Amino acid sequence: MENTSNTHKHANEVYSVLPAVLDYFGTDIDCAGHFFWQLEGNRMRKTDCWFNKIPFNPEELLPSNMPKGSIKYFRVEKYAIIAIVGSCADNRNGTKSVFWTDKEVKLGDLKAIILSIPIAKKIIETMPFDVAW
Repeated sequence: MENTSNTHKHANEVYSVLPAVLDYFGTDIDCAGHFFWQLEGNRMRKTDCWFNKIPFNPEELLPSNMPKGSIKYFRVEKYAIIAIVGSCADNRNGTKSVFWTDKEVKLGDLKAIILSIPIAKKIIETMPFDVAW
């Protein structure tokens, strides 16, 4: 029997296996300051990823006039990206939370990946505003 506990279903069809690891640019759960992180299970660890190692700049994905909780979905080369205006731990203007994977996934799939990783889900749930999925 196939284990589908880490599988996203749509119209009773299995169409993508959810990755267990996700990349993130943003704040920790409880302190300001944006860093590059890898999210896995209940852990987040800083990575050696840097602006010159990915084909997009997470600092420049969102216009400054969007309300907190607004999102944008992007595809840049092999990356699927969701950028959220605002942070779970920093209420200053210009904060953002950017999640990405190198899997070819659509917006709904990337949302499912984010919510399937406990620490990523906690980041979303800790935000002091609703995310406009």
